[in-house]
Amino acid sequence: DDKTSVVRTFDVAKPGYYEILVTAVATVGDKALSSTKTVPFVVIDPLPPAKESRREFGITFNPFDEETDNIPLYAATLGVEKVKIVLWGSGVRPHGGHPELSEIQRLLKEFWAGGFEMTGVIAKPSTFFSGEKAPTSVPGGIISFFAQEQEQWAVPLADLIKRSRDYFSHWQIGADNDREPMEHVEAARTIPSIEAAIKGVKTFSRVGIPSQAEGPYRHHPAARFIAVNVAGDADPSVMKSPTVPPEKDVHYVIRPRPLGPGDRYVEISAQMADLIKKCVFARASGIRDLYVPLESDAFCGLLDNDGVPSASFLALRTMNRLLTGATYQDARLFSGPTRDFIFRRGNERIIVLWSEEGTVEKELYLGESARIVDATGAVSPMPPDRPLKIGSLPLFIVDVDSQLLETLLSLRFDNDELPLSGKPIQRTLLFTNKFAADMSDVKINLRKVGKEWNV
Repeated sequence: DDKTSVVRTFDVAKPGYYEILVTAVATVGDKALSSTKTVPFVVIDPLPPAKESRREFGITFNPFDEETDNIPLYAATLGVEKVKIVLWGSGVRPHGGHPELSEIQRLLKEFWAGGFEMTGVIAKPSTFFSGEKAPTSVPGGIISFFAQEQEQWAVPLADLIKRSRDYFSHWQIGADNDREPMEHVEAARTIPSIEAAIKGVKTFSRVGIPSQAEGPYRHHPAARFIAVNVAGDADPSVMKSPTVPPEKDVHYVIRPRPLGPGDRYVEISAQMADLIKKCVFARASGIRDLYVPLESDAFCGLLDNDGVPSASFLALRTMNRLLTGATYQDARLFSGPTRDFIFRRGNERIIVLWSEEGTVEKELYLGESARIVDATGAVSPMPPDRPLKIGSLPLFIVDVDSQLLETLLSLRFDNDELPLSGKPIQRTLLFTNKFAADMSDVKINLRKVGKEWNV
């Protein structure tokens, strides 16, 4: 019966990413027919990200490849306040067609009204916006286009800047994955010409170009900022060694790792872990400004093909909420396969933990108020009476007793060197009391010591 419907209600209180497998079975004559569909949904923690004076995570968005419905809402849900928007593009949306100029302008107004810091990306020229003044299409990237005689592109570029100048003062020449601005032989000549043309319409403008994290870096004096593109399949360790000199204004664009053909749950967890590790390594290396593309892609997007947020969407929201405004503290709680990164924000301490070699158990007490936040934002108390399980998917520990943590971090031997000697070696364990009051009745339990040790 076409009028028959079934309603099922699920009471899911814990934040996270969920998938329901729905199977419909019908009998037609003497045949049984069935159809199965996976329906994803997310439960988002009710607390909005805390407002900070400076947001360090942002998104990139290409309206020539994606539908614009609800994009400002998604950005607000992530808690980001920076967005890079492609203003010239030549892509085709998943369901076909191109955006209307009025649609682009409406999107810019919504972001502007929301207080977003915006960067305009000038990628491929959009001939369907230009009418009789359509620019000539040329093969290659954006530098190949601007390497033509200036009369071929001056008017279309001026038109673009005029209709967008109220919203932008930063202009990126080339899409994030375009290698031409960094590598094309004409780039050194062309970029200053583009900058001069833009400033002829809007005087106070800064022009930047993209670079590739695993490609060569060439100094371009006219480029006021650099956008470093990190491929989705790049190893997180690529973020440990920034390729751009620190004197440059630089931000990084980090793409989620594509889902592989293996177990879906394992692949989703691996994708979240990869994104978090890249961002954490970046922050520990002094890279503060990070962007992630807001794309609809079932394999590597923050949204699936139907626009439903992915698990990585929640991971980005969690990082933005916990790490914005925090500074990396170069100290370690553990060694070996357990990786820990400590960030401080005022009197707060945020710890990020994961294991490089399977699940391990660690005894760790960080105060009665300490809580664990998983990658999707779900919060749970930190167990005081049993070991903490640490796996490949990073965990965040918040509400840490900072004085206790600093005291733990101060533990050290008076001499770290262990000379090769047949004589007994004496070492003294030292620590510094970071509490405001004196400590008494201190007990230190050393485990897994050598059989010949005298403790």
